[in-house]
Amino acid sequence: MFPVKRLSVSWPVMVAGAILGSCSFLTAADGLTNWPLLMPGSVYFDGHLRGRIESLDDQYRATGAGTDQILAVRTDLKFTIPMTRFRKGSDVVLEVMDSRQFSASDDTTLTTSTVNTLELVQARVSLHSDLLPWQVGDHRLNIGRQTLDLGSRRLVARNRYRNTLNTFDGLHAISKLRYSDARIEGLVFYPVTRYPVEREDLDNNQHEADKSSLQVQLLGLSADGYVLAGRIRGALQWLKLRESDTHRLGSRNRNLHTLAGRVYVPPKAGRWSFDLELMHQTGRSRATIDEADRTDLDHKARFYHLELGYRFRSQRQWQILAQYDYASGDNKPDDEENNRFDTLYGARRFDFGPTGIFGSMARANIVSPALRISLKPTPSTDLMLVWRWYRLASEKDAWVGSGYQDVSGKSGDDVGNQPELRWRWSVSEAFQIETGAAWLNLGSYARKASEAAGNVRAEPVPEQAVYSYLQANWLF
Repeated sequence: MFPVKRLSVSWPVMVAGAILGSCSFLTAADGLTNWPLLMPGSVYFDGHLRGRIESLDDQYRATGAGTDQILAVRTDLKFTIPMTRFRKGSDVVLEVMDSRQFSASDDTTLTTSTVNTLELVQARVSLHSDLLPWQVGDHRLNIGRQTLDLGSRRLVARNRYRNTLNTFDGLHAISKLRYSDARIEGLVFYPVTRYPVEREDLDNNQHEADKSSLQVQLLGLSADGYVLAGRIRGALQWLKLRESDTHRLGSRNRNLHTLAGRVYVPPKAGRWSFDLELMHQTGRSRATIDEADRTDLDHKARFYHLELGYRFRSQRQWQILAQYDYASGDNKPDDEENNRFDTLYGARRFDFGPTGIFGSMARANIVSPALRISLKPTPSTDLMLVWRWYRLASEKDAWVGSGYQDVSGKSGDDVGNQPELRWRWSVSEAFQIETGAAWLNLGSYARKASEAAGNVRAEPVPEQAVYSYLQANWLF
């Protein structure tokens, strides 16, 4: 959490906040005292400034060449205003984030994942109560624009490493059971599209207000709790995404149902941990966002994640994990089915390494075992080592995000392997330094797929792409 500061503000500001809370005053005729819903004079402020220098030596993508560098800067200001007419914890939250870049070249991979200037990423009212029926500890209802992590964060997540956030307009309800440490959630969201999307505007850090649309809707239910002996937890999720083209942006017209089940034991010193998550995805989707593409395909896809680990009893908190990820790809690009798994609004850095201008792997058309080791060399530092191997789940589908695809399947499935190193130092409670690197050792697939496409790259496919970064975080 950020350090918290209490600010004194004027009455007009508090009245404006009360209007945002849907009501400015309650009268004595209601049987209540004549006070505003918001507590006058109290605003809690959190601030976060992050700068990250990224470098990619030998671009691995199908249309890239040479070396890329970028400076990504993110400024985050969050204001929390308590409310008095509900149980402690009810509040109004306003969060403004400015994400921009400097020094990007013409070939640098640049999207709204890096640039989104001066945007209101949260503007929500949060109502907290324990007065509703059933044996629950408390309830919370969030109304408005918001961010959130859902379950394992593989389907819906507030991004950590990425320079911009997934945001949603709508309702998010949470209930916690008193007796089993269980959590039940429901959501009705309209995902927010980040603007602008044109490359020239992103280069110049131009501002345009983000917007949600009734054409894109996300519904969901989630439950998580202990299922055995107070150690093993289980989780279930159901998400439905419905989208169609808007006046400005095309879509793949996804109408997807995703059902996820998870059984896991969280890491603990001196014990084994494991995590098994299975996802099944059905519905309809299109192969491209092209306006001329009107073919609705049967969508049938799946995803598996398995990990087994052990955390040692030591001051350095050694932990070793063996991991395996499978996300299906499209088996036959020319049939009436789409088998490529869609991760919706999930994050991937914690599974597949740094994103930013790198982002070598997505949670789609992939078979990937990994070995992960983490430790704390000192109380203020932590170190992580990962080695991942990558193959395509379907040789005829794309290496998603790279621009390579050989629909004949003759290029094989050997994408390569990727060792990664990350080191973090908490200099103080308010300041942290992080640095890391990933070495993508390309297999035979990229070279063969490039040859099959007629060698459209300006340079030969490299044998290795090296990504490195240096990041500083300041909390204020």
